[in-house]
Amino acid sequence: MWLLMFATYALLTLFVFPFYTYSRNVILFLYGMFCVTLFVHIYLVCRDPGFIKKPTGVTFMQLLEQFDPIFLCPDCEVVRTDRSRHCTVCG
Repeated sequence: MWLLMFATYALLTLFVFPFYTYSRNVILFLYGMFCVTLFVHIYLVCRDPGFIKKPTGVTFMQLLEQFDPIFLCPDCEVVRTDRSRHCTVCG
């Protein structure tokens, strides 16, 4: 992804931006947005993704009555999201 981002801005810098000599503010804005996007992406990639917490004060049997059993994890006893799975490395 970073290769595509840098390649895009390299092509813009070499071939497109020279034609916009009177629009320096637009070019600076685009470079600024590129830097902000890059730093936010790096920040979010380095963050801990977190986990789903077990609800307090509710038993697993009460959850079975309220939700479809397909959406409940029998190991964690929580309502899981569509794409959540147990990590095979850390459990």
